[in-house]
Amino acid sequence: MDAFGHFSLTWTKNTIVLADLQSTSTFVKTPLAGGIQRSCDVLFDVMSHSLAGSTGVGDHGRDGIMHFVQSHKCQTFCDGLGLEPLSEDDIEETALTNYEDYNEDVEDNPENEDYNGEEDYEEAEEE
Repeated sequence: MDAFGHFSLTWTKNTIVLADLQSTSTFVKTPLAGGIQRSCDVLFDVMSHSLAGSTGVGDHGRDGIMHFVQSHKCQTFCDGLGLEPLSEDDIEETALTNYEDYNEDVEDNPENEDYNGEEDYEEAEEE
């Protein structure tokens, strides 16, 4: 599951990480494969940390992202997904750049009611 957290951080250009991932194993029928039952893990109680600290209860913002980066140790799944090892310096640099890009994208989309602009980022920095 830790590799999925690593993937989420990479996929969001270092702006959001899915953390504290918990799952339960179950079987599901796959309609595209003729209804064959397959084993899978279903995630529940997913926590996320974002630069803005705005994804909900438990979002520890930049500190949460950095804690994940500091505690994550890449293993076989990270390598298999082609993920680069995480570096605090790289995360810090790219996260700030990508956060600014994210703000521009969100400002251009007024339908996003959760966006509070610089206020979100300033609050995350203060915490």
